[in-house]
Amino acid sequence: ELFARAKALLMKMYANYDKKEPQSIVMEQITCLTNIGRWGIYEIKPLVDCVTLEELEAFASYAFSQVEARCFVFGNMTQDEAIAFVEMSREELLSPQLQPQIHSMHIRRVVKLPKRKEHIFLLKGPDPENTNSVVHMQVQVGFVQDARTAMLVEILVALLETPFWSQMRTWEQLGYIVGVYSSCDNPVYQLNFVVQSSTHDPVYLYSRVYGFIEVIEAQLDRYAEEEVQHAVQAQIAKLEQKPKTQTEELDRWASEFLLGTF
Repeated sequence: ELFARAKALLMKMYANYDKKEPQSIVMEQITCLTNIGRWGIYEIKPLVDCVTLEELEAFASYAFSQVEARCFVFGNMTQDEAIAFVEMSREELLSPQLQPQIHSMHIRRVVKLPKRKEHIFLLKGPDPENTNSVVHMQVQVGFVQDARTAMLVEILVALLETPFWSQMRTWEQLGYIVGVYSSCDNPVYQLNFVVQSSTHDPVYLYSRVYGFIEVIEAQLDRYAEEEVQHAVQAQIAKLEQKPKTQTEELDRWASEFLLGTF
């Protein structure tokens, strides 16, 4: 009965997936493209109804034998209680039923995309009532294994945010969802440029984002020292902001933990 309810909830979640904003769907597809062995919603969705309880039980043992476990304890407990909780979890994971068959290793799963390589994924618009188009351009920065380089990426984002917003949102009025942000699939960093529009097609949006990158690349060498320092101080202020809720604090620490930057 529990298995049937979980399966029904998953099917419902996948059914509602098509109602999400195009920008969210595109983000999912980019992750599938750049990560080894990652399947997207549209590959998984038709298979959910075929899964049996016997298959799940057999797979669970195998899955836990291959997993790299990291435990992050956060909340109202003492250090001794946290350590005891981790030990209890570890004993359960290493029980005879879940004993690892091979040494589990954390490996890099991000694909380095070849230059000038094109990958076209055609999909009929999942929601005919949604007239938006979106371009999500992701630029791979490469392996970032020290805090200084990671911070350079964040400062670059801070320098690009305002001009990108002003050009795409204010001057060209392409749409409401416009932004530049960094992302990290440990330890590979990316710069992301996003524009969603209800008035222009993806080809036009792509040309405008690519045009912005070409122009701003030439302008970066002409940035004044005070402009760079302003971005640096803004980043420092952002990092020094105290979390307003326990959830915000958890998200901040969990992100550091998962990226290995704690």
